Amino acid sequence: MATRKQRANKEVVDLRGRPTQDWLDLVFTQEHERLVAFEHYRFPTDRHAAEILASAGSWPEIEAKRLLRGLLIPSGSLGHDSRLLEDYTSMPNEQFGKQLDNVEFVRRLFHLDGPWEGLTWILDLLPSRPAMAIQVIQAYYAAHCQHLPDGRADGLFDAMSVIRRRYFHAENARESLAALSPAEFEFLVAALYKRMDYSVRLTRTSRDGGIDIFANNTSSGSRATIFIQCKHYSKNVRVQPLRELAGLVLTHHANKGVLVSSSDFTSTTKKEAEATATIELVGFRQLNLLLNQHLGADWPSTMSYEIRGMQYEYDKQFKTARIDA
Repeated sequence: MATRKQRANKEVVDLRGRPTQDWLDLVFTQEHERLVAFEHYRFPTDRHAAEILASAGSWPEIEAKRLLRGLLIPSGSLGHDSRLLEDYTSMPNEQFGKQLDNVEFVRRLFHLDGPWEGLTWILDLLPSRPAMAIQVIQAYYAAHCQHLPDGRADGLFDAMSVIRRRYFHAENARESLAALSPAEFEFLVAALYKRMDYSVRLTRTSRDGGIDIFANNTSSGSRATIFIQCKHYSKNVRVQPLRELAGLVLTHHANKGVLVSSSDFTSTTKKEAEATATIELVGFRQLNLLLNQHLGADWPSTMSYEIRGMQYEYDKQFKTARIDA
């Protein structure tokens, strides 16, 4: 690993006017093999950012993680830490003592050689937990924004943009769902809403009454009851299921109804949903986005585990449901 002294002895180059690929080539080069020093922890310009994000959605996993590793804060120290320490130690003793007692970063800065608890460990949340990875970065920024150099703060926002582009918007094929039975599709949707922090309850397959999943948010200030109807169709869903679901939402005083399809919806269905404030349509494109976000961009290869988990909960709830059905 290159030391700070070794890095300081390298020629510093400004890549802001250079092609994006020049910057990426250096980012992907091991640090000890780099012949020059450069700003690797944020995109050089908005132009570079736009070009990188335009292509990052199709990058191999290893390249995406190499880029993110450079944008995230490492464990250890940063160049401006010595100036921060001077600022704090120049305070009156009583004021500095309060900072030591109340600000954990200041304690690390004063007592340790490396005050920054790194963020690169969030790479282990990818590809399966991209939404959680972003939440961690946001929390880290909230806790440290007053101490972060501007360039490092920019890098954290760049990292979140890369995660959203590479993992949220990964284009999985609709055929990924083709082998699922209607019941398995319902289990997958239930697993998704459970990961979205809803309490979910599946109905009996033979007696759902037009509702496949009850989803509840019981958080104070955000209480909501959602009725979910799943349509595992190869063709676009017509308007009748929407009307039936809207009637159930109204009759049972639910907050919202969600009609989830493994395909899409007819233009008539979409138009009627726009005029019906209590119904949300989730076609495959939106469903893929949500699955990427909450189950990971590799959900087609892991969904069997999610389905199995919900199948287990279903079987516990309805021990004779498979016979009844």
